Amino acid sequence: MATIAKTAPPQLERAPEQRKPRVREPGFPPLLYVYVAALLVTLGVFAPGAVEELRARPAELLLWTVFVGAATQLTVAVLPRYHLDATLGAPVSIAAAVLFTPAFAAAATLVGSFHIREFRGQAKPVMSVFNRSQLAWSAATAGVAADWAGGLATGVTGTLVGALAAVVVYNYVNAFAVSVAMWLRGFAPLGEALKQNTAPVPRFFVDFGFSLLLAVLIVIAYQATGPLAIALLALPLWLGYSALRSARIAEDRADQLAKQVEDLQTLNATAKELLTSRSDVHAAAMAQEALRTALGLDELDEVELALDGRVRPGLRPVPVAGAYPATIGVPDGLPEPTMAVVDAIAGFVGMTLTRQQLEQELAAVQRARAALAGRILEEGNAERSRMASELHDDVLPAMAAVQIQSENVRAALDRARYARADELAAAAADSVHDAIRRLREVLEDVKRQTVTPGSLPQGIARAMAELKVHHGVDGKLILPTPMPHIPFALEILMLETARGALANVGLHAVAENVQIELDTTETAVWMEVRDDGCGFDPHELPKGHHGLGLMTQRIELTRGRFVIDSAAGRGTRLRMEVPL
Repeated sequence: MATIAKTAPPQLERAPEQRKPRVREPGFPPLLYVYVAALLVTLGVFAPGAVEELRARPAELLLWTVFVGAATQLTVAVLPRYHLDATLGAPVSIAAAVLFTPAFAAAATLVGSFHIREFRGQAKPVMSVFNRSQLAWSAATAGVAADWAGGLATGVTGTLVGALAAVVVYNYVNAFAVSVAMWLRGFAPLGEALKQNTAPVPRFFVDFGFSLLLAVLIVIAYQATGPLAIALLALPLWLGYSALRSARIAEDRADQLAKQVEDLQTLNATAKELLTSRSDVHAAAMAQEALRTALGLDELDEVELALDGRVRPGLRPVPVAGAYPATIGVPDGLPEPTMAVVDAIAGFVGMTLTRQQLEQELAAVQRARAALAGRILEEGNAERSRMASELHDDVLPAMAAVQIQSENVRAALDRARYARADELAAAAADSVHDAIRRLREVLEDVKRQTVTPGSLPQGIARAMAELKVHHGVDGKLILPTPMPHIPFALEILMLETARGALANVGLHAVAENVQIELDTTETAVWMEVRDDGCGFDPHELPKGHHGLGLMTQRIELTRGRFVIDSAAGRGTRLRMEVPL
């Protein structure tokens, strides 16, 4: 609403504000004391006139002084950042300037422009003197303007013209005096201070109309009824104060809504920017800039996002949810609405850092899958090469021998050498039987490599039997009763892992016994392979133990766990657990 009369409170302090949460309170420089002293001393030009007014009409001067004092208590803050108030003392002082002499208006305003805070020990003496002096000067200059303008016309017209001139001069002198004080105290440059005290322009001109309306009402009523007008005007003044206060509340609410809209726009922009972030450092930089904008901070170092959780001393830590130990550091003492914005940005940052971590984990899994696929392909190629070699080295030579012997049989029959043909036919039959045996061995080996659903126990038992035959290691298989259902994919994984572990036992462990235990829980299937061999240091795998790395990759790709527990001289324990 309107700034009727801007008065710097005794402190002239900056109040906490959402857009500027960390404001350093300037002191009282010597130039301010000089300025206040100059205002007070120059009021001396009106002293003789004030003495004459006191002698001529002491009752009226006292009455108007009390009137100004009572109206001054009706205040509404208009610039909370600087504790500048709008009061209803201004229309009363302007009315006194129109009705009486400039000296009368200056005296009534100088004495009557006090505030209840001065009696509560909250007043800085220099600011109390400043407030009274600048308001007295505003009233005195308004009186001079009213006398000059009122002489241009007569009757009611002259009163209206004089009141208009008084309102204009009072408001501008008041705004200029307060702006100079703000400048001297370091709150703002002089131009910026003037802008803040007069802008927005529509509101500033509404001040004129409001002040003019009340001042003219007071003047007309006083001219008509004398001192009784003060009692009659109590209700209109109170209604004016209520309207002023309601308007200020509405304006504050509008400012709050505008700030909320601005915060929502900032949050929306921040969320969009964080969606494109691909590194935690980049996300932290964007979040810091968004926080600086949302909090209205001039310096970026007044806010911090520490990925390691160590914010600078003096900042209030705000944990980033879902991204421990990341922490946001903001100035202490922020109001609750602003902290809500900080928490929202912290939530966005947490989701961004979580997304980035998941993306990194996914990329690592994809790389591991590709590497594992390559290893599996190599193993498949090696197995096919081995089978081809066995067919080429064992089966094919036998079949070739059978072919040669059959040709020899035919040649013997052609020459009627029947006894020789019988011998050659028997030898060919033996060669055929040997080729069939060798082919069956190859096919049986292929069959052993093939897994069918539900064949996991049989596959492990067959591998342990082969270990006994080839390496003399006794095996024991422990299974639950009844055997629970295990997904086929996990059966393949467990069987391949068991075969690899048993192969390592036969090649490297120098063990006499090996035990495999298999079981399931509600959420996982686990298998443990234990031997009594020589053991090894898991951190320094000996040559030839590449299979352990492959087994580990396979298990970890299923989000499982693969644990190697071994030491030289005390055997080895392998435990793997895979979620169902």
